[in-house]
Order: sequence, then C-alpha cells, then structure tokens
Amino acid sequence: AASRFREGWCTNICGDKSSGIHYGVITCEGCKGFFRRSQQNNASYSCSRQRNCLIDRTNRNRCQHCRLQKCLRLGMSRDGEWRHRDPPHGTPGTPRTAPAEERGKKPADHSHRHGH
Repeated sequence: AASRFREGWCTNICGDKSSGIHYGVITCEGCKGFFRRSQQNNASYSCSRQRNCLIDRTNRNRCQHCRLQKCLRLGMSRDGEWRHRDPPHGTPGTPRTAPAEERGKKPADHSHRHGH
C-alpha cells in the first residue's frame, strides 16, 4: 500500500527506478508521463508485432501499444491518481499544520527592543 512505498523500488511497468505511486501503480517518471499523455490525448496505438512486446527500461519506447496495455493490465487508471495514496497536504479535507509564526502569535524577533 501507499504507506509502505519507499523511493527507489523497481516499477512493475518497465523496471526503472520508481518515483512514487502514480495513477494507482508504483511507476517511474517516464511511465507516469507516458500514461498521462496517452490519457490526455485519448491515444489509440497499434502494435506492429504480435502484441506481446517486451516492455523494460531499454525497450519501453519501442511499442506504445504494448506499453499502454501493460500500464492498464497492472492497474493504472485515470482516476487512480489519488485513489491509492494519501492526498497531499493542503488538499481540501486534510488537516494542515499552521506555520510557526501563526501558531505562536508572538513576535519572534526581540533584537530591536534594545539599542546597541
């Protein structure tokens, strides 16, 4: 689950270093961006081989169809961006800690009270 994610785990999509949980799956920045662009453009890719291309760090850019299918098969979804992880601080509905200067309400700088 999201709470056990540690940066650097290998991703299931291409095996590159992960940067976090994106669209519901642990992915690298490359696969996150590829999936986002595919969804934004409603992309329809075709495979020139037999629809079973190897998708790894070296070959991930060779077949967009098979890469997208692997993303979907492993659970990436357009609405999965927040479903499988804790929302970031500042998202509506999440408590936010006030900055230190707002918590104390007392002036922190007393150096100007006494002359040199």
